[in-house]
Amino acid sequence: MVQFDTALPRPSALSIPEAARRFLLSVYKRMAFAVLLSFASATVFTASGLTLTALQGLGKTLVLLTFFAQMGVIIAFQASVFRLSQGTVRALFGAYSVLMGFTLSVLGYVYPASTLGLVFLIAAGGFLSLVITGSVIKRDLGPVGTFCSMGLGMLFLLSLVGVAGSFFPAFAQYLPELNFVSGALGTVAFAGYTAYDAQRIRGIAYALGNDRSGGGVSSLDVHTNSAAFSMYLNFMGLFLSLLRLFGRK
Repeated sequence: MVQFDTALPRPSALSIPEAARRFLLSVYKRMAFAVLLSFASATVFTASGLTLTALQGLGKTLVLLTFFAQMGVIIAFQASVFRLSQGTVRALFGAYSVLMGFTLSVLGYVYPASTLGLVFLIAAGGFLSLVITGSVIKRDLGPVGTFCSMGLGMLFLLSLVGVAGSFFPAFAQYLPELNFVSGALGTVAFAGYTAYDAQRIRGIAYALGNDRSGGGVSSLDVHTNSAAFSMYLNFMGLFLSLLRLFGRK
C-alpha cells in the first residue's frame, strides 16, 4: 500500500474539522470512482470480446503479463505520487483501475456473475465496517498495520508462485490448496490493513485540516491521490481474496 507520514495526531471520534471532512470525502469519492471504473472497464472488455480474444491468443501467459503490469503500475505510482504532477498521478491511478478491470473481465470467465455479485456485496459491506471501525477506534492500530504488511508480502509471494506454477502441469494439483490459503491470508491481511489505513488517513485528514503552514491545494491533492489509491488497493484486494476463498468456479 501507499505509505506516507503517519506520525500525526489522532483525533477523538467526533472532533474533526470541516476541512478534514472534505478531505476524507474526496478520498473515498475518488476511491469509489476508481472501483466503478474498474467494473465498467471489465464490462466493456467482456462485451467487446477483447478479453476472450486475448485469452485465446495468449492463454496463461496473459495472466502472467497482467500480474507484472499491475505490479509495475503500483511501483510507478508509489515512486511518483510525491514527485510528478498530480495530473500524471491521476492518469496512473486511472490506468491501474482499467488494468484491474481487465483482470475482472478474465475472472468473468472463471466465476459465474452471481458469485461475483454476491462476493462484491460482501466485500463492500466488510470494507465499510472496517473503515468505520478504523476511523473511530482510539487504540493505535500501527502494530496491526505492521503485522498485516508482512501478511501482504507473503501473499505477493504466494500469488507469484501460483501464477508461475500454473505453467507446470505437475504443480497443477497443488493450485486449489494454494488458492484457498492465499484467499484466507489475503482476507485477514487486507481486512486488518484496511482498518489501519482508515485510522492513518483520518489522522492525516485531521493534520491537514488544522494545517496553518499554507501547504495549499497541491499538497492536499497529493495526499488525496495517495490515500484514495491505498484504499482502492485495500478494497480490491479484499474482494479478490474473498472471491478466492468462497467463490465457486
